[in-house]
Amino acid sequence: MSKKAQYGGFCIITENNNVENMAIHPENTKPKKALAELYPYLDEVIAIAQGKVKIEKKADGDRQAWARIIVSATQAYGKLIEASEIDEVKQRIDALEKTVGKP
Repeated sequence: MSKKAQYGGFCIITENNNVENMAIHPENTKPKKALAELYPYLDEVIAIAQGKVKIEKKADGDRQAWARIIVSATQAYGKLIEASEIDEVKQRIDALEKTVGKP
């Protein structure tokens, strides 16, 4: 899939740090709406994974797998924040161009 993924529906982070869509829900047609809805899910994933890592009776391999999930969810969080900031900058540039006029 392309690096410029559309953020509607459920997204994953691939091994090469690309955001890819797994399924697009029809209600998530606007990228901003989909971005805002993913933050609580990522918060929950991180909280669950942190709880699993803290369990001392778990095998090291299991704890390491949960730690990887924390890293992946944190990376996804960063990508979502980056995408929303880019959208915001684009909107501000468009607004400036409308007021000032394109060169």
